[in-house]
Amino acid sequence: MAGVDLRFLTICPALVLLSAAACVEETPLTHDRDAVSTGVSAASTLPPAVPGGHTLSGTVQLFETTTNGPADLCVALVDPESRALGGEVTVLLTTTTDDSGRFTFTDLPVPASVGWVLVVDACGDSSTYVSTGTILPGEAVGGRGAADTVSVIAWLVPTARRDAIDADLEASGSTSFIGTGGGMIGHSLTADGAPHDESWVRGPNATQLWYARESGIYELYANTDAATGALYVAPDAEDVYGVWVTRVASEQFEPLMAGGLPGVLLVWDFQSWIPRTASAR
Repeated sequence: MAGVDLRFLTICPALVLLSAAACVEETPLTHDRDAVSTGVSAASTLPPAVPGGHTLSGTVQLFETTTNGPADLCVALVDPESRALGGEVTVLLTTTTDDSGRFTFTDLPVPASVGWVLVVDACGDSSTYVSTGTILPGEAVGGRGAADTVSVIAWLVPTARRDAIDADLEASGSTSFIGTGGGMIGHSLTADGAPHDESWVRGPNATQLWYARESGIYELYANTDAATGALYVAPDAEDVYGVWVTRVASEQFEPLMAGGLPGVLLVWDFQSWIPRTASAR
């Protein structure tokens, strides 16, 4: 697929390019947290007798907005599991968006335990949008069968937004930037989606974590500021792959396996964890 750096991605020969034109019936939400923090929703059903064969129905949205992306964006479904062993990620399927920014993958394989990443870009043109990866954890996309549809939001970061973050990082003294080779950005949120104040994120191998301030300056290894939407930036995330965690007073968060996608800016919002038993309807 044009736009995804194939130096780091391996095409899986057993799978073919799918069309996004088919319309599918989406299954209801299991709980609110998935829709707010990851953009993922799925059916509340018993595990299928035969896993795999399910559908992924998504909409591309511009980062930190509810604006849908344009038509003819390139979308790749990527398996990052081999990055944990120092290998290359695998592109499973590719497609393009329609006029509403929507796309669909059908007859999906059983996901790796770490899940997948949706990589969206303008098919190699970085003048308006950067190659953006939306993390789909294994818990959100696994355990589905042929009758299931998982609904997702795939984020897309405008090039101007990325460049503004890098300019502020440079003014703050950083020598690492998300425009150089990728990285990871996101927010720390409450269960209902409000930004956390004084929350912190940590990644593998002491990855640099910068936190936005209202002044436009970023602080290294500090904490989130609710006034800036609790935005964090990890400009070296493309160089590492491992466990990411976050903390805030009296709240819990689920850990995340992520990183290791050179040329891709990953997006992930850490959101306060609600136990499944407590959120069941």
